[in-house]
Amino acid sequence: MADNGLWAFGLRPGFCVEIELCVICSFTETPVFSAKGMCSEDTLLNWIFYINIDKNNPVVGYDGYKNSKLTQNNGEWKFQSNGIVATTSADYPIGRKFWNYKDRTCGMKSFVNTSLTLSLCYPGKEFTCDSGHCIVL
Repeated sequence: MADNGLWAFGLRPGFCVEIELCVICSFTETPVFSAKGMCSEDTLLNWIFYINIDKNNPVVGYDGYKNSKLTQNNGEWKFQSNGIVATTSADYPIGRKFWNYKDRTCGMKSFVNTSLTLSLCYPGKEFTCDSGHCIVL
């Protein structure tokens, strides 16, 4: 987020039209994020994630409903679960992003560059834009 409250999506200010998004101050309910695009429905990577914030309220990562984690370190976001790793160098993980992905559940022996989505959109009723916005189908 730029100093003026606009999202710049990792671009240099002024380089592209900046998009203003709602800044989240509080939640009335716990937001639930869906991860989509994994190689199989049998993957061990959790499909449901919850925001993990620190005591000052910045988002420090996302916790899967069982054992998966989505964390950030040195500008890289990383999904991790038993035998599964996916990384992206995006500024934020929400929306459709390209990830370096390897999932032994699907027999993958090397990383592939694939599109994965982390979204608040309602599966089957809303489409997730690259930015993370939801559009009713």
